[in-house]
Amino acid sequence: MSVADARSSLSTGGASNRALTATSPSTVTVQLAVPLQPLPCQPPNTLSPAGAAVSTTSVLSSKSEVHVSPQSMPAGSPVTSPRPVPVVVTATAEPGDRAALMQIRGWAGWNAASLRSSMISTPVACSAASSSLTNPCGSDSHSAAQALATCGAAIWRCGQGFRASGSAGTSSSSASSTAQREPLEATARSSGRLAGMDMDTGLTIDAYLDEWLLLVRTRVRRSTCATYHRMLDAYIRPHIGSLPLAELTARHLDRLYVELLTGGGRRGQRLAQRTVAHTHAVLHKALADAVASELVPTNVANRAHVPKHDPEAPITPRRLSYWDEDETRRFLAATAQDLLHGIWRVALGTGMRRGELLGLRWEDVDLANRQLRVATSLTEVDGILQLGHPKTGRSRTLYLDPSTAAALEREPRGRDTSGHDLVFTRPDGSPWPPRQVSDRWRGQWPRLARADVPKIRLHATRHVHATLLLARGVPIKVVSERLGHSTIAMTMDIYAHVLPAMDRKAAEAIGEALGEALA
Repeated sequence: MSVADARSSLSTGGASNRALTATSPSTVTVQLAVPLQPLPCQPPNTLSPAGAAVSTTSVLSSKSEVHVSPQSMPAGSPVTSPRPVPVVVTATAEPGDRAALMQIRGWAGWNAASLRSSMISTPVACSAASSSLTNPCGSDSHSAAQALATCGAAIWRCGQGFRASGSAGTSSSSASSTAQREPLEATARSSGRLAGMDMDTGLTIDAYLDEWLLLVRTRVRRSTCATYHRMLDAYIRPHIGSLPLAELTARHLDRLYVELLTGGGRRGQRLAQRTVAHTHAVLHKALADAVASELVPTNVANRAHVPKHDPEAPITPRRLSYWDEDETRRFLAATAQDLLHGIWRVALGTGMRRGELLGLRWEDVDLANRQLRVATSLTEVDGILQLGHPKTGRSRTLYLDPSTAAALEREPRGRDTSGHDLVFTRPDGSPWPPRQVSDRWRGQWPRLARADVPKIRLHATRHVHATLLLARGVPIKVVSERLGHSTIAMTMDIYAHVLPAMDRKAAEAIGEALGEALA
């Protein structure tokens, strides 16, 4: 049956037990023989004829020198000479370490772990008649001695928690490492290569301070920059200004601070310890920026010793100038007709700084709720008035007593001509220069002497404000916030004279409470 018949039978319902098998035709593959390939064109191998030696080399018996193999070094005793001198000093740190402090000097709690490799010069005696081809020194055969110089880098490894043997947490220090570090540093400084940086050995402290003061103007307030100018011109430049910056050491600063303390003031007078400390703070900041700019490897001011006290200063500390309640009332009564009475009254009622008073704007005063916001400060630098942020850089809100609010309400509005709508202005509407306000404060004392009012500075009105509040039992934290201090510790340090009286009142209060309870 053909395939077509089978399919037809299945479709028409033929016999159901029939199977259909389809097979494929057979395939035959025939492989032809590979044709014979010709032999490659290659000349037959032949042996070369025997030849004769061109030249021979022999060692004469008259040559008694010891010959060495090429690229080998004759035996000898290596000698290290001269003293190792570092070419480059590199400060390395592990992740998390303070790399800026890891310098060759001024570790301030950091320890050096190891000093490795330096300039080592090893003289090697060479054979006088050796050939240049076998001479390990690479020089002519008539050289009596040669030196192999090995240049390396003196690498200081340091970290917080020095690991002497590779284990963490093992602190160690030795006098020998310190003794080795000093001459190495001096040598590196003299060569102008330290901590991997190129130091300008010709840059003087005067020249650097000129550059630094131009840059610091963009980081601090103009009045702060002017203070830096005055302190550096008065106390730093005359003494060490001509000294190269790279040669400045902690010893220079130690001697400078002693000279300032004993005769650095006007006309050779003694300078206050606090002024010396402030001078050190300004110089420390300048040198820290020099380290950040890679002009010097370390801040030597970190190791300088600032005098903590003046041995010839009076034993009794100077009393903080302030008024009590009666003296404050007498002052306000005596100055009631003064042109600047409003400024004096608000100063005593708020404890604001001079610049904050003169920079107060009407938009920051809310008389309806009896409060004001201290957000601006008026400063004067080189005769230029500038309105900026308060000293701490942040604003604060103060509530006013009725009398202080009334003093502000009496000030004329709309008189300001500077465009800032200031509260306190001169009669012509221009802002009050801070210096003129201080001059008017000092100029009224001959008249106030008859009122039995002790003489104090304008800034001391802040002390009067704080002292009166503390004496009335106001928490020192509240007083600190009203004064705009950065920390409460500053307030406690300044007004420590008031704390004993507060403690006595606290003891009396708790005694009364316990006495009533026991009764």
